[in-house]
Amino acid sequence: QARLIGSAEGAMKMYVQRAPTDWKAWIDLGTMQISLKKNDEAVKSLQQAVNYGGAEALKIINRDRHFAPFRTRLKTAVRQPAPLLGLPGLPSAGGPTGTHRPGR
Repeated sequence: QARLIGSAEGAMKMYVQRAPTDWKAWIDLGTMQISLKKNDEAVKSLQQAVNYGGAEALKIINRDRHFAPFRTRLKTAVRQPAPLLGLPGLPSAGGPTGTHRPGR
């Protein structure tokens, strides 16, 4: 069974590299790593779940007894999303550009 979980873990690692904001996949990866006794890696995966899933991820982690030994190692601060800069109608990182003020 550990060999099957190990294969699934490898596939899940490749998936989260391609879809890093999929917080549910991070929880799944953490669950696999707990089964494989890769506790430090599991904490990192669960932290990524919290970073991207916020309160929803924490709710799942706090409800599942398998995560109990790892809860105290997680930071509850959620990473803030990057500001939307450089999109039409929004400021760029360097400030507003092409601002036209009538009469000036």
